[in-house]
Amino acid sequence: PNGDSQFDYAGQVFFGGFLPNMWNTNAAAFNQTFFPGFVFTTRENTALALTSNNHGQGGCQFYNPWLSSLSDPNVANDPALMDYILEDVKRVDKRNKLAVFDAVISGELFEMSGGTAQFAVGGQYRDRGTKEQANYLHYPGLQNRILGYDSNGVPNEFHRVSNNYECAMCAFNYNDTRTTSAAFMELSLPFLENVETQIALRFEDYGGAIGSELSPKIAMSWRPFEELLVRGSFSQSFRAPNIAIVETGLQSSSVSFLGPISAPRVRAGLDAPTQENGERERAPTRLAGQHRQSEMSTQILTTSASCGRPLALLMVSR
Repeated sequence: PNGDSQFDYAGQVFFGGFLPNMWNTNAAAFNQTFFPGFVFTTRENTALALTSNNHGQGGCQFYNPWLSSLSDPNVANDPALMDYILEDVKRVDKRNKLAVFDAVISGELFEMSGGTAQFAVGGQYRDRGTKEQANYLHYPGLQNRILGYDSNGVPNEFHRVSNNYECAMCAFNYNDTRTTSAAFMELSLPFLENVETQIALRFEDYGGAIGSELSPKIAMSWRPFEELLVRGSFSQSFRAPNIAIVETGLQSSSVSFLGPISAPRVRAGLDAPTQENGERERAPTRLAGQHRQSEMSTQILTTSASCGRPLALLMVSR
């Protein structure tokens, strides 16, 4: 095209101003920015279409959306033109890797009233990597495209336009890594006969803004006689934010949901199952149980709190 790509067609008045300006009225429909980086047609393309006069000459071709090789191959759009418009490219190249190195040493310590004390110590190193490469139509895309004009018709606002019509803000170029170091220990201490105690600690260091965390666990079981086992445990755990949330927040996010079914009053039919009557999902864990065993049957009764609501499990086998 030999026209003027900076022509301010939206500011032109046709027929000396006697008729409304069609382009000024419909400019938003032709060149609307639906969200950052996403437009159907750039202002430059529209300006060239209106001001060029060499259509069909010197390799500059018309595209007619009403022509098809299925209707009449002799008048269809040039295949080279169609290949230019409908270029086939990979949307994005994503790769994730995880390397884990760990070592554990375990053994016996000494005799106690209930048996032999045992230990386990170890360490772990994790190397996590995530990489994404967008296609060249998305990055760099079309830089410094016209977004607006001043009162004299001179471009004074510009933006980046992506040719990814699936989503202008869902493909990125990044190569992020995270290394995590961990150390852990566990002790099995039978203080008394028929009493077993487990004590464990795990330390993880994520570095950066996440930092480190120490997570404990204590568990105990008591068998007063052969047919009954009483046990309980307390533990804490830590889950670091996903690497994509920390490093590439535009593509990943953390969302909290309110679960109406989690609310006791909703389950009881006292409140309507609406978002306002929901409870936030949470996952504290407290376990306590007893195990009875006889020759005729096995019965396990466990109660716990998971996601903010009690759960009872009863199993009987004969």
